[in-house]
Amino acid sequence: MSVVPATLVAKTNGGGGLVRGALSPEPSVIAEYTIPGQYLELRVGEAKGYFVIANEPGAAFWELLVRPSPGAADALLALPTGVSVQVSRAQGSGFGLSRFEGKPLVLALGGSGVAVAKPVASARSAT
Repeated sequence: MSVVPATLVAKTNGGGGLVRGALSPEPSVIAEYTIPGQYLELRVGEAKGYFVIANEPGAAFWELLVRPSPGAADALLALPTGVSVQVSRAQGSGFGLSRFEGKPLVLALGGSGVAVAKPVASARSAT
């Protein structure tokens, strides 16, 4: 899998023991995130992990909601802002929400899986 550089531009408290991190790869890579539920592979040194992209498609950066844990999560959280990491392009088919138009939608999310709530809710309210 090919990876590209991305700058860690921010880390803030995400609530519930989670940390919100913002990554900024080049704009053409950011533009490939088009559907809520897509994810990326993050590489920090030898550590690798997969994270759902937690903000809406079209944003100027990629937001991750990270639970401190061994591996890529802890490696990312130990870095200062301004440092470069490696990320894949957006992966996966995401959630095809169009099939739920006009129907109730219930999301049951837990842990760092709540990261997908914001982009799904935004996409749903746009329809």
